[in-house]
Amino acid sequence: MNEQIQFPCTICEKGNIIDLGQNYICDNIKSVDEKCRFNLFKNFMGVEITPEILKELFENGITRKLTLTKKDETQFTAALKLNKDEPNGKLISLDFTPETLSIPCPKCGRKINITDKHYSCQGYFENKACDFSINRVIASVEIPETDIEYLLANKETKEFYEFQGRKKDFLAKIIIGDEFNSTFKTEICKCPKCEKGHIIGVGKVFMCNINECEFFTYRNYRFKDISVKTLTELMNGDIVTIKNIQKKDKSGMYNANIKLADDFSIVSL
Repeated sequence: MNEQIQFPCTICEKGNIIDLGQNYICDNIKSVDEKCRFNLFKNFMGVEITPEILKELFENGITRKLTLTKKDETQFTAALKLNKDEPNGKLISLDFTPETLSIPCPKCGRKINITDKHYSCQGYFENKACDFSINRVIASVEIPETDIEYLLANKETKEFYEFQGRKKDFLAKIIIGDEFNSTFKTEICKCPKCEKGHIIGVGKVFMCNINECEFFTYRNYRFKDISVKTLTELMNGDIVTIKNIQKKDKSGMYNANIKLADDFSIVSL
């Protein structure tokens, strides 16, 4: 049974889009002379065309960028574009216009292209006039596009991420250095014990980055993760409320006020 898609066909402006199982068509097929020529397979070059993607195509004339697969199994990125004003041409074509970020390149001011694997300055594609580029996935973590834009505007990401190290995972922000290279910033806040080093997150603990300082605390309190924000507040001497902590006898949950004690351990009040 045909399934009605909840938007009209903007090509012929007479029918509606229906789902035939393997493909989408317009139901305006009553006569040969007026038959709408829209017909799109649901599996298009390895991508499932969902009703959401199809709606983008009809409402905007173009879809989001899709990762498509050629016959030789190589992949590429392109959008589907609706050419409804070309009666004798292809109704649907591929659009390779790159998406861009809203924040310009911090090195040269050009726009930043969004590709499958990188955020790269448009100058890189213009005989490498500018070589600024940042990987989308860094140490097994995909940085959200919103935080990449924050990075470009502020020279560091807003959030700390847990990156995969060679031996242990570690917490860090991504920063842009003076030479416009991206690197890690692992320092979270000042160490309250030695007052010289900085607290970093490595493996399962927060610890001082000065070897001689013995400060460390586990990154969870009674099985509840301690966020970077909570840690910073504790290191500044604040009392912090952590919600939904499991009781020692596992009989229920409770909210606890915790602080940094005089011996630099985290204790409940």
